[in-house]
Amino acid sequence: KDSEAGDEEEVAGAEAPSLLFDRDQDDVEGLQECDMPTWGKVKAFPGAMGPGTNTPGGRYGKLCVVDSLDDDEEKEGTLRHCIHTVKGPRYVVFKVGGVIKLKKELKVERDGCLTIAGHSAPPPGVTLSGRPLQIKRSDTVIRFLRVRMGDGGDYSDCGRSKWLSGKCTCQDTDAVAIDGSDGKYSRIVIDHISAAWATDETISPKRVKAFTMSNCFITQPLHNSCHVEDDDGKGCPEVEDARDRKCEMQSHGYGSLATYWTSGSQVGMIGNLYTMTSSRCPKLGKGDGATIHFVNNVIADGHTYADDDGLKTNWIGNTRHYSTKSSHVGKEESLDKPRDSRRRVMYFSTGSNDKVYANDNRQIYGGLWDPHGSDQATLFKDPDSGSSPDLVSSPYGGSEGWPITAMPAKEAYESVVNRAGVFVLRDRVDAESVALMKAQTRVRIDSPGGCCVKDDRCRGSVKVRDAESSECKLTSCASGLEGSGQCDDGSADGDFDRAVDGLNTDLPTKPGLDWQGLHGDDGDFSQLENFLETCLHPYLSGGKIVCSDEGGTTPNPSPPPSGSPTPPPSPPTGCSDSNTEVRRRVSKTCTILKDSGQCNKWGGSSARRRGDGGSVKDTCSCTCGFDGSSEGCSDSNTEVRRRVSKTCTILKDSGQCNKWGGSSARRRGDGGRVKDTCSCTCGFS
Repeated sequence: KDSEAGDEEEVAGAEAPSLLFDRDQDDVEGLQECDMPTWGKVKAFPGAMGPGTNTPGGRYGKLCVVDSLDDDEEKEGTLRHCIHTVKGPRYVVFKVGGVIKLKKELKVERDGCLTIAGHSAPPPGVTLSGRPLQIKRSDTVIRFLRVRMGDGGDYSDCGRSKWLSGKCTCQDTDAVAIDGSDGKYSRIVIDHISAAWATDETISPKRVKAFTMSNCFITQPLHNSCHVEDDDGKGCPEVEDARDRKCEMQSHGYGSLATYWTSGSQVGMIGNLYTMTSSRCPKLGKGDGATIHFVNNVIADGHTYADDDGLKTNWIGNTRHYSTKSSHVGKEESLDKPRDSRRRVMYFSTGSNDKVYANDNRQIYGGLWDPHGSDQATLFKDPDSGSSPDLVSSPYGGSEGWPITAMPAKEAYESVVNRAGVFVLRDRVDAESVALMKAQTRVRIDSPGGCCVKDDRCRGSVKVRDAESSECKLTSCASGLEGSGQCDDGSADGDFDRAVDGLNTDLPTKPGLDWQGLHGDDGDFSQLENFLETCLHPYLSGGKIVCSDEGGTTPNPSPPPSGSPTPPPSPPTGCSDSNTEVRRRVSKTCTILKDSGQCNKWGGSSARRRGDGGSVKDTCSCTCGFDGSSEGCSDSNTEVRRRVSKTCTILKDSGQCNKWGGSSARRRGDGGRVKDTCSCTCGFS
């Protein structure tokens, strides 16, 4: 049933089965630390799928607002302060967008139960530069951030010439590193992250019990930079003068090292793009009984392989994109004789007992779909050694848990190219990466900003002592990046500050929202998450909230409600006026809708799509009070009614009424009586 060469017909089996994986039943206690009301009934964000997404992150904690781009953990309003100083579960939102120039590694390692909602930032979005992001704590959810690490130890370019001259100390590390500490940490989710300019791997997860990486860009690692290893493949110790090192400086430029998993680990890599990488896209290994779900990813050019026995992997709906033009080779390759045959296959294994379930994996070669056919066995055969993993007939998974629903490979390809990464606000790096891939051009850069070393003797793996700094100057890459403006004529090193400052030149800068005024300081931020899912990177304009994009961040979003719901029952009589919590939340819902002009926005065709006939635009003025004044209102005013009803349902189902009694309620100024709120104030009278 495989397509013939050049056949555009969809491959049989494109509708892949949903994957189900086992949840770790021992994780209840950890989730309770995040103040999760009902274990197992939440997701990291609307539409999340994959291992570890059964976590609320910081949804039920404190709201921490970033309104400064400074990097100072003592300064309130900075990202580092929210991560390092604020204690307990926390939900991080941004009132400002721009570049945060990190002074040192940004480590998530003290308190888990953290959500960083990068899509709450106004244009141009949020970029972390100069240092890596490192995650080592359970129940962490990070979304919509760019990481542009670079090679400079002193926040300046530290390419080969400066490093070889002893003028700087290069940082040789991953741009984003996730470490589960041999399974100690679980439920870590990164989504819509764009990482680039790494000197080791770009995004590397390891040792996490349950982990998902979805909709991410892994792009533009630094190839001939300053990654060094000794003769045993270990890191090279620092010495006073780099020229005294007895090590080999290697060409690196890798994607992900996804390895060192503990027994029973579940790993999801879903809807990601690897491009401008040379290898490890990803490298899988040391499974120890782990299962990796590699679904709907796009791999442009770099090698993908495993080097350990016993790994179990589901490969479903992925696309191998082979570019036939190269900035290094200088000429276009033929379809029949690729320069690197291993880049033409989907995956190859150097182990002896790897097991793979393969379905609907496709290939783009020279701009054509499947010119060599789409036989799955061929796509998973090492063209050099002739070896193949053991292809099994059924996907690996379990009997319960959160499903992974695969899209057909062609549909997934378009989704990844157009909707992965920080897709609403693509900076210079992401825009260049996608444009070059679409142009079938393979480019490898050596320093931030699209720079390459000038002399061939500086490329590849060379002994440190044999490389002359005078020969290792930087210049613009030969193809596709000549006009980048971030590299000089080759007489001096590139300028990291110039490269960073040029990232957002094509993006607007807008004022952000007053998140505390809209949503309060703590409680349940489910409503905020739902809003952000349909209003990405919101900003203020003329006193109204404007969405940079109206959502659709997931391949299979839940459909909007339709029809007119049955009005909820009237509240019982005899309720105290001190039932503040639900009253405050419902009132805040209405305030958000009124102040943002959402009532008008929901009118017309938008409302009709919700099955409301266009009359939902008068909702705010009709149904937002507790006084029962609904005269003249249509029963089809669904949106606010649905939102308020959902608030109450969440409170009831989660047992939050009782939880809010006593001292917790008194802290809210309610004298301890808020515990009866749900039964009293959750209806429309």
